Amino acid sequence: MKGEFVYIDAMLKRTIGNKKLAIRLFEKLFTEIPLEIDELQRAINANEIILAQKILHKLQGSFSFCGFLTLSVLSKQLEDTLFAKNLKKNKIFFELLKKETTNFNELKGDILEKLI
Repeated sequence: MKGEFVYIDAMLKRTIGNKKLAIRLFEKLFTEIPLEIDELQRAINANEIILAQKILHKLQGSFSFCGFLTLSVLSKQLEDTLFAKNLKKNKIFFELLKKETTNFNELKGDILEKLI
């Protein structure tokens, strides 16, 4: 799969080629991202904008640090729409972010296998 290489290359660049560290970081992301997305969805549905922004800020930081450009951009776009309180755009950007993070998590086996 094409996407796995983008993530692997970005993570190896960030870890200066340290595969063991890259594996630990990926494992942490694969565990935490779905939980954060679920919490984000609850916050958005409950109109808890401050909580949603905190979650997005954390996600964006993780994506940015790891070099995951698409996920970082989507999380930033959603954060921006939360400030604007545009419910239609919030839903659109949330669904895009959720889809991309799901796609990322589906690569778990392939990514970890290539790093071992």
